[in-house]
Amino acid sequence: HGARQTICGHNALAKVLACPDIDFLMSPNMYAHRQLGGTSTFMTATESVKLHGKLWIDESDLRTYLSDPGSGYGRTESPEQTIAVTWREFSNVLTRHVAVSWFDMSGGWFSDKPMWDMYARQLRVAQEAFRQRKPFHADIALFTDERSNPCFGFSDRLADILTWTIAHMPEVGATWDFYLLSALTPPDLPPYRMYVLLNAVRLDEAMCSALMAKAARDGATVVFFYTPGYVGTDALDAGGIQRATTMSVQIQPEGGPAAYRVEPGSALAPRIAPDARLGPDAQLSPRPIIVDPDAEILGRYLDGPVAMARKKVGDVTVIYCASVAAPVYVWRELARQAGAHIWLETGDGFYIDGQYLGVHAAGAGEKVITLPWPRKVIDVIGGGVIAEGTNEIRRPMAFGETMLVRLE
Repeated sequence: HGARQTICGHNALAKVLACPDIDFLMSPNMYAHRQLGGTSTFMTATESVKLHGKLWIDESDLRTYLSDPGSGYGRTESPEQTIAVTWREFSNVLTRHVAVSWFDMSGGWFSDKPMWDMYARQLRVAQEAFRQRKPFHADIALFTDERSNPCFGFSDRLADILTWTIAHMPEVGATWDFYLLSALTPPDLPPYRMYVLLNAVRLDEAMCSALMAKAARDGATVVFFYTPGYVGTDALDAGGIQRATTMSVQIQPEGGPAAYRVEPGSALAPRIAPDARLGPDAQLSPRPIIVDPDAEILGRYLDGPVAMARKKVGDVTVIYCASVAAPVYVWRELARQAGAHIWLETGDGFYIDGQYLGVHAAGAGEKVITLPWPRKVIDVIGGGVIAEGTNEIRRPMAFGETMLVRLE
């Protein structure tokens, strides 16, 4: 819920999830980046909800072509656009194993035959999916810390680090789950190839130890952003960042640019242009800089200090981005180097649970989906078999088109 977390009372999810009297939670899908060609995401740590045996209901208030022309939030202009975005939303709901309520906020938004025909088709798909549903977890686990949100105030930096990261994660082309930081301690958290702590400025040593122990089991990668562990019990402490990341840091109270560039010759350089500006075009204050001589430099702030670095700690690879965000193509490279499977490289909305796979085209052109195993591919929306026993799906798509297939 981004910057609004601190003023809307959404910082007690762990308490709610621990309550045996609560069976389900619901909210609208995320408003950020939900336009045609955008993504569908949820305003919650979805996998923490499921980890506690609760149901998440997506109260999907998509602005259709029948909504008020000024309703905003990604309003679509035609039946074709509305159907494409709704299939995208359905793909996200289906593959994240949650529920949906199509929320006609002011009456008449969904009242047209093309949409009712689509809903009838989606209901049959859902019923079929329920009969064969299997557990699925991703390669990447992202964590948000609700205890840390008030430390940011009503800040665009929290939106950078949280809202916009989650809004763009479907474009990375890798699989990802989203948890509360408190999910690190239960033993039933599945293993991941990459663990990402987004906003954990209140990270304590016990939680950090639990994280490193889980990552060490499989030689995984741990990624930190901004100032993990900086907010202590009584004071701000740069030593907390060093204890979390194992890297020496200094804090610049006066701040500086948040944007950074890839270090020439680094592990990220082969696939990322050296002049690409990474991170938000904003001032970061306070601003941490990395000064560890034993860390491999991955990126520098525009004014020179080290902004991103990598270090091997036992069996764990630690990556620390001292800025507040990374673009989709940086996420993709971090995931690739952590051993995550990259399904799609073209920055389109991507949704999968191992049995169903959805793509929403962010741009026109051929989409190439690489499967980690051969599968029979069946077109859910259009019908028919696309391929038998293939490791690759190739399909030309128009901007804003949605593809949903079943993998057998």
